[in-house]
Formats: sequence, C-alpha cells, structure tokens
Amino acid sequence: MELENMNEEELLGEAMKQGYNPEYAGENKKSPKEYLEVSMRHNKVLKERNDRLAEQIDTLNDQMTQLVAFQNEQKQKAINKALAELNAQKKEAISDGDHQRVEEIDDQINKQTVAIKANDPILELWLQRNPWYKDNEDLGIEADIIAQQLKATGRFDGSDKDYERLLNTVEKRIKSSFSDKFKNPKKDNPAEVDSGNVSSGRQSSSKKSYADLPADAKAACDRFVANKTMTRDQYVEMYEWE
Repeated sequence: MELENMNEEELLGEAMKQGYNPEYAGENKKSPKEYLEVSMRHNKVLKERNDRLAEQIDTLNDQMTQLVAFQNEQKQKAINKALAELNAQKKEAISDGDHQRVEEIDDQINKQTVAIKANDPILELWLQRNPWYKDNEDLGIEADIIAQQLKATGRFDGSDKDYERLLNTVEKRIKSSFSDKFKNPKKDNPAEVDSGNVSSGRQSSSKKSYADLPADAKAACDRFVANKTMTRDQYVEMYEWE
C-alpha cells in the first residue's frame, strides 16, 4: 500500500477500515496517514513473528517425524530379530521332534505377529513399559488370562480410556503376584526379568556407547542431539543393536 499516492479522503477511508477513529481528540491523536504508518509497522513486526513461529513449528514437526520414524524403525528391527530367532528355534525343535516346543514357539510367533498387525498406540506404549510380556512366556500367558478374566466381568468397555485401565490393571496384578521376578538390586527394571526366551538387543545396549554405533546411526544421533530431541545416551539406549 503506497501511502504517498493516496489523497486525504483515501487515507481516511483506509485508516477507518483498520480501526481509526476520526472523532478521537486525545493528546496522542494521529492523522490518518500517521495511523496507517504505525499500523503498517506493527503488521510487519507481527508478520515477522508469525513467520518465525511457523518456521519453528515446521522444525518441531520435522523433529517429531524423525523421532517417530526412528522409534518405529527400532521397534520393527526388534520384532524382526525376535521372529528370526524364534523361527530358528522352531526349526531346531522340529528337527528334534519336540512337538510341544514347536507349539510354544508358534504361540510366541503369533504374539509377535499380532503386535505388528494391531499397531495400537496404547498397547505399544504399554508393551514398551512392560517388555516382560514378550520376554517371559509364562508371564505373558498369565497376563492374557488376567486380561480375559477382567474383560469377562463386563466392567471394561471398548473405550481407549478403559482399555488403558485394563492394561494397567493387568500390569499391577502381574507385578504383585510375581514380585520376585521384578526385583533387581541395581534398578527395578522388568526388562531384566529372568527368561528362557529370546533376549532383546536392548538389554545389552547398556554395554554399548556412541562409539559403537554404525555410521548412519551416528549421523542420525547427531541430528537428534543437534536439534535437542534427545541426548546421545538416550539414543544409544533406544537403539536396537544387531
């Protein structure tokens, strides 16, 4: 808007569109042109601020997208690794003629497959907090039984809130009934439950460091550290080691 090319009537009309009151008689009274000049400066400042905010939001969205992609990648690697090891154990059990063991391994494989297909964010968060469900077959089966018993009471509907309540109730009952399985003098960490099943690569990550990461993982870690999404230690802890 070129103010210099506008006559007094045009300036007044434009200023009034933006809130100018020609009847105002205070000591800070401005002419229509002065009012428009101040308004233009304010608008410029607001636009610059909005542009910076939009840029920051875009950056945060990119960081979150990268973080979610990283978490999904690590989870998929863990699932694929577990399935590969279970299939190897199944072949060995078939070779040994151990039909009971084959059925047990098939049940574990089905659990992994269901976890992949379900893709339920509430369940996924619960599983991350309770790795014993997959790592310890006996506890996993017991948790399923408790869940079925709770559902049979009819006190849990199909809402997300009640589903989360059901899962938390299962967790509390398991940890109460099998408290000895969750004792650790260093840290109360269910991931270290004694189990005869496949051990997770995550369990050994405490022995690893940034220096042990492959080149592409180091590059990804550096990006997360640079944008303050996570620290090196957090990345190493989340990384699914081969």
